[in-house]
Amino acid sequence: MVVDDGSKDYTAVVVARFADPHLCYYPKQNAERGAARNYDLAHAQDEYVIFLDSDDRFYPKHLATLYAKTLVHLIRLGC
Repeated sequence: MVVDDGSKDYTAVVVARFADPHLCYYPKQNAERGAARNYDLAHAQDEYVIFLDSDDRFYPKHLATLYAKTLVHLIRLGC
């Protein structure tokens, strides 16, 4: 699920390249980061949710590593 909070980059083009029916794209007017995240949480249908802002980077196997750790420990991230 991608919630595009009024970005001026090519987010829609990048998402379209994946052509995956499981990937949902929601363009929204710019509000603030919290509004986009709340929108995401309200529409998420999976057990896990992670946020990736435009200035964040994930390393290879980043999500696989986090998921593996959830099987052993409860991970609590955030402010």
